[in-house]
Amino acid sequence: MVTSNIATINVHEQPALEIGNWNYADTNEDLTRKDARLTWDVVLGITPKRPGTTVIMQKFETSSSFLLLGNLDWIKSRFDLATQYKDRNNYGIWLFHEEIWHPSLMAKFRGSLKLNTWQIDGKAILGRVELKMIKTWIIEDKKQSWDQTWWNNCVINNSYSDPLVWEWSTTYGLKLYQAWHQHMQDLGKKSSMVGIGSLCGGTLNCFDSDWKKFYTPEMWNYIISNYDSLVIYQYPRNMSEITNSIDMAKKIREKYYYNGKLLWILTGSFKASWLWNWTKEIAWEEFKVVAPYVNVIITYQYAQDSWDWNDKQFYAATLIQFYEDYNNL
Repeated sequence: MVTSNIATINVHEQPALEIGNWNYADTNEDLTRKDARLTWDVVLGITPKRPGTTVIMQKFETSSSFLLLGNLDWIKSRFDLATQYKDRNNYGIWLFHEEIWHPSLMAKFRGSLKLNTWQIDGKAILGRVELKMIKTWIIEDKKQSWDQTWWNNCVINNSYSDPLVWEWSTTYGLKLYQAWHQHMQDLGKKSSMVGIGSLCGGTLNCFDSDWKKFYTPEMWNYIISNYDSLVIYQYPRNMSEITNSIDMAKKIREKYYYNGKLLWILTGSFKASWLWNWTKEIAWEEFKVVAPYVNVIITYQYAQDSWDWNDKQFYAATLIQFYEDYNNL
């Protein structure tokens, strides 16, 4: 297992706070996003690096490629991409995607990613970690013969929770987390993850139980002990839901002792699909309660996401004002 390289901080001391952009691109219409006070950029692709900024890189694939988490060729392509673009970023988000988990969980939560999409043969060494697909793993590691009839039934029934399928998936998932972090280290870069839980919404303070849906204790401990940054969020829609934001940020720091860079995406409005309206008051309250626990607060380009261009409210200027007001409290 890779030894943690995260610098130790005293979690009872407030980190120096910075601000930045989520989904920054050189072509963004809002020139305020280039303000020098915004010192972090999360980029969703290949974009020129702004002077004096720290860059975290994502690069989404099309939905068809996104289904290939259980495919070694696709996994290799993500590692190759990290190597190709190593000079354009400081941090690489796990597989350059957000909110993805080990294959059995994807088969559970994403209906289109079922067992019939998995590659079953093969192995590869990535990030100095050996990854084995399920058939290879059963034969080589479990020392069992391959039962094609059993597998056919698993595929037909999408049996992601079959004990042997689940054991392989969680073993493979842990090794993927290890391999990506090690690959980032080998490139002289840092590892990052986006989305380590779901939105609590009206189920207040759900974080403690929520992360256990997505990670085994071994995965969680590895991520918390080794990954150099986490990008987290809750998107409260009202004042009462802000308790979820402070609960998440505080527990990651003070209960789970995460000492890496913690980035918080400030609440915004996903009007087209989530049907709530952004308010400056809610965003300001959330800013104040998470600031003592995080290193960086970032925002989308728009506070109000709308299909109507005239309804869009640029967010960067508001974030900068929050930052100045907070420093003057």
